[in-house]
Amino acid sequence: MGKFIRYVLYSAGVLVGLFALLLSKGAIELQWNTMFYEPPAGGFGITIGMHEKDVVFNNGVPDGCHAPPSFKIERVCHYGLMSRVIAYGSDQRVSRLSMTSGGVNVPFKDVEDMRIILGPEDILAISENFNERKYTYLEWGISFDYFQNSLSMVTFGDITYRGIPGGEYWVEGRQFCPSANCPYKDKEEIVDKEEIVRNSRAAYEEELRSIEGSLLRIREASVDVWGEALKPEFKDKDYRYLLSLPAD
Repeated sequence: MGKFIRYVLYSAGVLVGLFALLLSKGAIELQWNTMFYEPPAGGFGITIGMHEKDVVFNNGVPDGCHAPPSFKIERVCHYGLMSRVIAYGSDQRVSRLSMTSGGVNVPFKDVEDMRIILGPEDILAISENFNERKYTYLEWGISFDYFQNSLSMVTFGDITYRGIPGGEYWVEGRQFCPSANCPYKDKEEIVDKEEIVRNSRAAYEEELRSIEGSLLRIREASVDVWGEALKPEFKDKDYRYLLSLPAD
């Protein structure tokens, strides 16, 4: 009986030790990432500044391209039902890149761990229905989109505003939306999702309607990259202009 009790206690001790080791391993990895991790420069074999010919070499011919109404972007191309949205400048080089989270290797999946590793964000956007948030870090030119605290999309490259039209918008702790200085149009003025689909992906309209979340991704790529939801007086400016305005 004594041997059995000692065996049970020994087994329990081993299990507790293994559990503690796993916990400490997670804590060590988190601390390591906090000290040394830097966000990636791209994904799917695409990086900012890459020439279009190299993008096509790595990813093949895009599903479609068009010229957006933006003063900084010459052309936008997309792959894989909007899993990658690439904006090219006049030099045919990638100036902005948005992709689903599966194309990016990051050591965090929720906002809490992201903030521990990267620190507080510089720009925060919150959707009108509170389900979505976009966290932007100016040092790396990167934004992380979360849907219900799960990483959904990552955006790299030039930063104009990186907001979510119709919701809240904060830059360095100052709230600009909703306010008189909000760069985005009122919700009633913004082109609805269905019209964006018709205008941007007419050939894929019916197919995209059947895919959960695709309209949302099109909406975000459209209004943020193309500038369709910006007020005219803000289209040739960016977040730095907002910071120069007097506080409300």
